[in-house]
Amino acid sequence: MGIMKPRKNLKTGRDALQILRKQASGKGLVVTCPVAPRPQPRRQSALLPFKDQLLKLRDQGKTLDEIADWIGSVRGERPNRSTVLRQLNAKTTRTTARKVRSIAARHSIVFQGVQIEVIEQHGLLDDKQEADILRKAHAIVRDLTRYVPKAVQDKDRFPFRSVGTRYAAESVLRCFGRFLEASKLGHLGAVPVGACQLYLAARAAIGVGEDQMSKDRRALECVYGEDLKLVSTRPRRARPDRAITREQVEKIVAAQSPRKALSTEIAYVSGVRAFELLTIARIEDRPPSDRRWHKKLHLGLPAGVLFTVKGKGGLVRLIYLTKELARALETRRRPVPIMVTDRKRRHRSYYDIAGGDAWGAAFRKAAIKVYGESPGAHSTRHGYVLNRRRTLEQLGLGIHEIRSIISQELGHFRPEIVRESYEHEPWVPRSRPK
Repeated sequence: MGIMKPRKNLKTGRDALQILRKQASGKGLVVTCPVAPRPQPRRQSALLPFKDQLLKLRDQGKTLDEIADWIGSVRGERPNRSTVLRQLNAKTTRTTARKVRSIAARHSIVFQGVQIEVIEQHGLLDDKQEADILRKAHAIVRDLTRYVPKAVQDKDRFPFRSVGTRYAAESVLRCFGRFLEASKLGHLGAVPVGACQLYLAARAAIGVGEDQMSKDRRALECVYGEDLKLVSTRPRRARPDRAITREQVEKIVAAQSPRKALSTEIAYVSGVRAFELLTIARIEDRPPSDRRWHKKLHLGLPAGVLFTVKGKGGLVRLIYLTKELARALETRRRPVPIMVTDRKRRHRSYYDIAGGDAWGAAFRKAAIKVYGESPGAHSTRHGYVLNRRRTLEQLGLGIHEIRSIISQELGHFRPEIVRESYEHEPWVPRSRPK
């Protein structure tokens, strides 16, 4: 019995199960996982004639799955939960839509030998509660962040040392804070013992993927200083065909403006991330990091020019561009580098090309225009891996060495990540162009 506190003096609390038992009053233990509602529909839904009945079913406490089953029995076609939720929230303003409460599903878990019901509820807390959660999450993570080199970093006091990690942790804490408030377990400043592990178990029950579960666990461990157990959840279900081909890139490039088309070509040839496009520099402007680089990086590629990019964790690595792309890039060189912002991160930009979220959105828009759907801007990175693996296999290299080379060219130093995340088949569009 006790309290897990962040690494600063905060209020105390009780055991999570004790709080739930006091709230239960003989009705069983219940926790709630709030989920943000979907955006409002812009077109009339085919479910509009059933609106009154849908509202009655919701008021009776029916879940979205149960409502969808009823619609299927009437119409002969069962809608998914998102369609039902959009219809329930239809004809409401953006402000009032946030206050709509709709139970998406109910789940049952066993936590520390106790049966607990997990309610997945669509609809956020009120504005005052949301603002309070946001303020506390920001303050807690801010006190645990120091932007200093790893060599002088005190991981025990300051586990967050990059902008991306900091904002990812804030996002996790906001979701955790909503869980605590909705379940009446406390708040981010006074977390009962067992609440973090209970939160992970509830998230797994509602179907959160393994990648997000891993982020949740790491962030909560860093903030509250507790070793949390892994909770089994659904595996990542990525499409097997995520690697875009040269022919597909050419069609997408033809549907883009010259500035964004150049970024797409560079991303496909070099395998850079979206935000790394904003950091491209000459080697003399930004030398690569002092690491143990593989001696066969960029082996088998035709004559070209090497540049550098600054990726995750501040790692600066070499990238390859063809001579034609290098010349096109130099025509867009800025007289003086400037600082640009993308997803709350600031980057020093030497070239006036598209990158980050803006380029990703333009890529998706062009792909949908050409193919009716988009594989995502990250598909250029998967396409790079597919091309490099074929090239290195033709040179007779072993699979482990191939993965080691590609992982470093991507900005990783773990060969296994190539096998786990990047080895996909060519993308096959399944929709019609719009």
